[in-house]
Amino acid sequence: MNHIRFFPLLLALLSAEVFAQERSSQSITITRDNKKFTFHCDGTTSSSEVNVVLQIESKETLVFYERLDELDDCSQASWAMEKSDKRSSPTLVFLNPGRTGMNAQYSAFLVSGESVSAAGYLPVRAEKVSDSEYRSYSSETGSVWERTDSLVGGVFSARNEFQLVLRGSVCTNKAGEILDQATCSATKLIARPGKPICVGYKFHKGHLLPPSACARLTQ
Repeated sequence: MNHIRFFPLLLALLSAEVFAQERSSQSITITRDNKKFTFHCDGTTSSSEVNVVLQIESKETLVFYERLDELDDCSQASWAMEKSDKRSSPTLVFLNPGRTGMNAQYSAFLVSGESVSAAGYLPVRAEKVSDSEYRSYSSETGSVWERTDSLVGGVFSARNEFQLVLRGSVCTNKAGEILDQATCSATKLIARPGKPICVGYKFHKGHLLPPSACARLTQ
């Protein structure tokens, strides 16, 4: 009879162990103005979440909580930190919750005072070019892109994008605005070897620019 009673207990212990293995956690701890913040990424696909605990002396307080996207996976997560040279500037903490590929993005968090806030998203490939700007490069069939993300009002957004069209065409009107290729009834410009087309985008609206505006992309 003892082995019959033992079996449900063994099954419960094994289930708890499997759950513990699946419930993955990745953490990073930063110190700012004698305050310690610990960022946790807990869970796996469809159940991942971020929580941040502030520790001052012996007191711990939960200061931030956020559920992640369905496809994010904390078992594959990695953390990074970017601290400004200016003492008064906020600290940035980045999380890549298992995202891969050319278009992978960090989830960004801002630490200021005793608070933590979500700061939007930033391409994983981005490099810091100033205290509040990050620049990244990418390519797609026939074009190369430069994107600058700026931290404005505590949130990242793409402020400027440049597209250097090496092959293919763009549709433009007399004002130099880029129009939808699929319904182009205006002027169609064709990029040729040695004569690429430079396009600038602000808030998703494109305009023709002189080739010099895409100088970094021609390199």
